[in-house]
Amino acid sequence: MQKKINKWIVIILEALLISGITLFSVLPVSCQVNESGIHVLGGDYVPPKLEKIVVTDSRTLRLVFSEKVILSSKVINRVGFSDRGFEEHTKNGSDIGSEVGSGVNTEVDADVVYSEDNTIVDISFSDDMTIGCDYRMTGIVKDEVGNSTVFMIPFTGFNSRIPCVVMTEIQTESVSSQTTTEKNNGFYRNEYVEFFVLSDGNLSGLVFESAYDGIERSFKFPAIDVRQGEVFILHLRNRGNGCVSEIGEDLNAATNSYSVAGVRDLWVTSTETALGNKTDVLLVKNSFNGQVLDCVRYRESKITEWDKKYVDSVRESEDSGIYDSSDIEDSVLTDGMSGTKVLLRRISADLLNVVLNGGSFGYPLKQNNQEWTIGASSPGVFNN
Repeated sequence: MQKKINKWIVIILEALLISGITLFSVLPVSCQVNESGIHVLGGDYVPPKLEKIVVTDSRTLRLVFSEKVILSSKVINRVGFSDRGFEEHTKNGSDIGSEVGSGVNTEVDADVVYSEDNTIVDISFSDDMTIGCDYRMTGIVKDEVGNSTVFMIPFTGFNSRIPCVVMTEIQTESVSSQTTTEKNNGFYRNEYVEFFVLSDGNLSGLVFESAYDGIERSFKFPAIDVRQGEVFILHLRNRGNGCVSEIGEDLNAATNSYSVAGVRDLWVTSTETALGNKTDVLLVKNSFNGQVLDCVRYRESKITEWDKKYVDSVRESEDSGIYDSSDIEDSVLTDGMSGTKVLLRRISADLLNVVLNGGSFGYPLKQNNQEWTIGASSPGVFNN
C-alpha cells in the first residue's frame, strides 16, 4: 500500500515540475510568485498596429506603424479593375497595352525602404502603377520582441491626373410620388449630385462623402477620363429600373428618373436613402492625399449648432480653405427645400468664361452661404 502511495507522490511531483518548467519557458516577462499568485512586472504583448496607408505617388505605397517594425514577408498582386473592364480602359485611351488582359492577379515587383526609426515602410514599385487598377498587398511585420501582425491591404493605382470638379446641383430627398410614365417603367426619383468639370483629368481616386451617411457609405469614383466643361451625375440610391452606371462610351444606357441622355450617369450600389434632407456636409476628396477638393454645408435655420456627426467634416471644410470658419451661420439655409426643389450652385460668368476657354483659376473654390440657391431640378443641364 505504501509503495502505491509513494508512486502517486512521484507522479504528482513530476507533473508539477513539468508544469512549472512549461510555465516559465513561455513567459516572456519577469514575474514573481507569492501567496497571491503570479504578478506580471513588465513586457510587450501588443503586436504592431498599421495606423495609416497612403499611395504617395505612382510608384510608392507608404505604411505607417505604431512602433518600429521589420517587414518579414510581402506579396503584391495586381488584381484588375473592379469598377470597369479592361476593354473599356483601353477604349478610353489608357496606356495599358497588351499586358492588360494578362495583368489579373499578376505579382508585382517592389523594394522596401524604411524610415530612420523603422515606423514608416515605403513599398517602392519598379514600374508605375496603372491608374485605377486594383492592387492587393499581403504581408507580415514584426516588432523588436517578435510580436507580429499579418495584414492584407487593398489599394488603387495612383492617379496623377485628378481633375478639378465641383458640385453644382443636389437633390437631397428621394421623391415617393411617381408620374404615370414612372410607374409604368418602374422609375423613381432618387437623391443625386450633379458635378461640373473645371479641368481635364481622370476620376480615379476621387471620393464623395456625406457626413450624415458616414464615411462607410462614401463613393469611390471609377477610373473615367473627363473633359473640362463636362457635366456628370452621381445617383445616390439604386432603386428601380434603368439604374445603369455609364462607365464606358455609351451615355444613353441609364434610363431611370433624373438620368439624362448624353450625360454620364453613375450609380451607387446601396438601395437605402441617402444624404441629410435638410442638414448635411458634403465633401469631394482626393483619396490619395486626403485633400478636400469641394464642399457644401447646408442646414435648416432651426439648427444652430453642428451635431457631433458633422463636426469632423466641418473642420475639414475649414482646414481646406474652402470655408473661412466652422461657423454654422456660414452654411446654406434649406428651409424652402422640398421633394421638387433642389440646391443649385451659382458660378460666376467670369469663372465659366475662364474654364470654358482653358484659362487658369484658383482652386479649390471658396464657399459661403450665398453660393447656393433653391430651385427646380435640372440634372445634366448646367446653365448658369
